[in-house]
Amino acid sequence: RRVHGQQSAYPRKIVNSGANAAGGDQLRFMQLMDMNKNMNAGLTKSVFTMEEVAEHNTPSDCWTVFQGKVYNISPYLDFHPGGRKKLLLGAGKDCTALFNKYHPWVNGHHLLSKCYIGTVRHTMPKLLEGGAGGVKEEEEAQDD
Repeated sequence: RRVHGQQSAYPRKIVNSGANAAGGDQLRFMQLMDMNKNMNAGLTKSVFTMEEVAEHNTPSDCWTVFQGKVYNISPYLDFHPGGRKKLLLGAGKDCTALFNKYHPWVNGHHLLSKCYIGTVRHTMPKLLEGGAGGVKEEEEAQDD
């Protein structure tokens, strides 16, 4: 029990309102995204290969894949509670396993809904003619 004027034995955690390398405020991020009605203006494509996603791996141009969906997470970097450095581990990659390792209870799709830009087109190897079992070339998987 604290007596008036006495400091707590537990240090207070100071929380910033975003835009820092140590971690930001997700609530503030969601408020900003609600104000931004057309974040993906000018983007004409909605299906991407992993090779295309891999080209977007810098803080100013950062895409990631979560459960088959592609997100432009550049606007979120300064608001991730774990900091930019942790979020950049998934830059240009599929971050699903990493995301689920640290916070599987979080609805990532809802949190990043305004950052959604499309889906990933997976490729499958095409077998050599004659059934030799070797890989000839990459072929697009057909989504039915």
